[in-house]
Order: sequence, then structure tokens, then C-alpha cells
Amino acid sequence: MALNVLVDCSVFTSSSSSHLSFPEGFRVAFPSRTNYMYARVRASLPQLRALTTCLWLRSTERGPVGTPLSYAVPGQPNELVLLHGPCLALELLVNDKVAQLPLNLTRGSWQHMCVSWSQKGGAWQAYQGGRLRGEGHGLAPGHHLRAGGQLVLGQEQVWKGGEGTIAQSACARVWLVGACAHSERDSPGGGFDSTQALVGELAQVGIWDRVLTPGQVASLARCGRVAQGSLTSWTESEVEVYRGATKHPGEPCSKHSQSSQ
Repeated sequence: MALNVLVDCSVFTSSSSSHLSFPEGFRVAFPSRTNYMYARVRASLPQLRALTTCLWLRSTERGPVGTPLSYAVPGQPNELVLLHGPCLALELLVNDKVAQLPLNLTRGSWQHMCVSWSQKGGAWQAYQGGRLRGEGHGLAPGHHLRAGGQLVLGQEQVWKGGEGTIAQSACARVWLVGACAHSERDSPGGGFDSTQALVGELAQVGIWDRVLTPGQVASLARCGRVAQGSLTSWTESEVEVYRGATKHPGEPCSKHSQSSQ
């Protein structure tokens, strides 16, 4: 398998599209599968015992969607990851532990999804289109999501690991020598693997400091808002795009009046 050479993406300046104004909202596009194109949410997450993350996603390529969201802390690139990889099943990773989510992602149309997690029993829930599609437990029970990390969109954050590298997906959790390219920096946002990159568009990516209720998730899927406990802001100044990722006017909820809960 031919490998791409990784570049330290953290040193690149933000794309020029980041200063444009989008009064009707915006979406972030990742037009091709690379090991350098990404977006970053500037929010600083606190230590969390529970969370919910929601987003609008439109995949534009056949096969695995890639990585919509990746939160990495020093020493743990997979502190929180949403990944649709070679297994063709969406996976939620918390502290490198994995749950496969029974969500059906289709190409070409906007889809709303939410995933919640709690350290209490490692309970998780997965929603699509505002409806509960699956739930389980035993995912990193007792873990505290750690503060001080980098929240990246469109790429899984990975690093060099000794003489080999680890494939973090549940379907290939084995040591591989040279199977993935990694950066030399051992810090959040350090390196990307093009095979895990997102090809498509994202909008209204959010993280909350609690497990949202089914009613709140349904409201978000109808283009409402849940202000209580929100840790991130989908605004032009808080979402930065790099190395070919671009912002475009309009997103799935542009024409909806948005109510707050």
C-alpha cells in the first residue's frame, strides 16, 4: 500500500475563507481525502463526566465516510473520536475504547446525528434524524474526558508509536509496521492519516457537558437549539479551516427559524 507523507498541519495558517461573512450560516467542506486538510474548533473543553456531540453530515464519496470529529489530549489521540472507517460501521471511541453505532449513513444527503456518553457504566446512546437508533454500556466506564485537548474536524489525530504504529479502529486493533503514516510530533493535532480523512461536509457541530434528553436531540434534528450545557459555538470565529478545507454559505438549518431550549 502506498503511503502519503505526513505534514505537521498545526503550523499552517488558516484558509482565507475563514474571514468571510455567512449571515445565513455556513458549512465546512472537505473535498478530497488527504492527510493535511482539516478544521479546528477553538473551544477549550473542561474535564467531563458525560457529554453529547451532535452534527449535520453530508458524505460525498462512496465507501467509508472517515472521521467527522476527533478530540485528542497529550498521550491519548483517541480521547473522543467519531470514525466511519474500513469496518463500514460508525464507531465511537472514548479513551481508545470502542462502541460500534447502528447508524445508517447514506451518501449525498444531509443527515443529523447525535451520540451521548456517560462515565456511569460507560452508557452510550446513538441518534439519527432525532430518533434513538441504539444504546449500550461498558464504554470506558469511570473515565473522565480530559481537558486541554484539540478538537479537530475531518481527521483522526494519530502519532508515531515506537517501531510500529497502532491501527485504532475496532476492526483492525493490531500492531502494523508502516501501515499508517504518522507525524513526529507527540502533541494534540500532530499527525493525520489520509485513510481516516472525511470526504464531505459538516455543519452545526456541537458538544454539550451532559447527556441530552431524547426531546432535546429531536429538537436539534428539527433545527432547534439547546443552549444549556453547550461547550462549543458554530460561528465563523470559532471554527478555523486549514489546507484546503473551506467554508461555504448555507447549511441544513439556514431556512429554519431556530428556537432555543
